[in-house]
Amino acid sequence: MRYKCNNCHDYDLCYICYHGDKHNLNHSFTRIETPYSNGIYLSPRLISKKCQLRSIFKGARVVPGIDWARDSQDRDQPGIVRGITRWNNYDSWRSAAYVKWEDGSVQLCRLGYKGHCDIQLAAAATGSIYYYPEHLPVLGQTMVTEYQHVIQNEHVSETAINSRMIESTLEDSEDTPVCSDVTTSDERLKQLENKIMEMEESQICAICMENKRDMVFLCGHGTCSTCANSLVSCHICRKTIQMKIRIY
Repeated sequence: MRYKCNNCHDYDLCYICYHGDKHNLNHSFTRIETPYSNGIYLSPRLISKKCQLRSIFKGARVVPGIDWARDSQDRDQPGIVRGITRWNNYDSWRSAAYVKWEDGSVQLCRLGYKGHCDIQLAAAATGSIYYYPEHLPVLGQTMVTEYQHVIQNEHVSETAINSRMIESTLEDSEDTPVCSDVTTSDERLKQLENKIMEMEESQICAICMENKRDMVFLCGHGTCSTCANSLVSCHICRKTIQMKIRIY
């Protein structure tokens, strides 16, 4: 995900720099989530809401969580997080936390390692990270898949074209009316349906126009297996059919 400045030529920021107030705060940006996704216009950060990240940082108060299993040791009183670290030395950065309990003991607790959390938040600590919530994508937002039709090579095979599927987020900006956004979403869905229909039609046998094309010849053309049984020469290039290959 990158943020492209709308006022400066070819100027981009990463997530950390953008939310860290790098560059001119009066400039508007476009958020680009994937290499082929449509950009989302964002209002200047100077007039946008800014929040301080609050979570399980150093100084947060925590209590045993759902995965707590310390030899059946009960913890009635909360502990204080003394530091965020990793559970082991070879993977999972920031997946654990050192917690100091009221009895003075310090334990290394899982904080997301392989989906397990030994502790849960009781009172959040204030982190040093600030962010613009309205300039971030919404978790779980509906996404549609569309086919990339900008093919640089004219001789790209159908398999390569089918693999050029990309995801783009249908997210509205602050300055876009809701009714206009819904219309845009409907139009994009219709375009997607038309593209899928075109691809399905390209797989239909050109002779009977009913069955799916599942037989190809050495010349590169093909038909369905039913029509191929009666063919001696290719119906397109008129070359003699030397071999018929079944595809699935």
